Amino acid sequence: GDYPRFKAQSGVERQQLGALLIQVDAAIHKLDSSDHFHERLADSLANQVDEVLRARRQLIETSQDTISWPLMLAMCAWLAVVFGVFGLLSPRNAVVYLSIVTCAICVASAIFLIDDFDSPLDGLLRASSDSMRATLSRIDAP
Repeated sequence: GDYPRFKAQSGVERQQLGALLIQVDAAIHKLDSSDHFHERLADSLANQVDEVLRARRQLIETSQDTISWPLMLAMCAWLAVVFGVFGLLSPRNAVVYLSIVTCAICVASAIFLIDDFDSPLDGLLRASSDSMRATLSRIDAP
């Protein structure tokens, strides 16, 4: 088909794409099904467009970070106080020091992973966008 080419805009949401998807959804719901085959085909198309609209909405909603910096700062301060109290109230020997450091490293790595997985397309651990780019190149190919 002749797919429209949209210019890159600032932000994630493309207004023209949203309008086009809504027009497609409305056109599918207006289809007149003359027999059982066409009725099932229209239902299948409507379900697919609904899934695309749902996925698009989810991508737009999750494009920004969901963990706020004040919350992260408060949590890290609270954990520093907890580990500080553990250090002050525990006996002074190598086993206690090693266990406190090990626990602190485990908690810090868990917080790091949660923060890094909050935005999967950037950061130290990334999800590859190669499959999405390959799909878009196939869609855009004449």
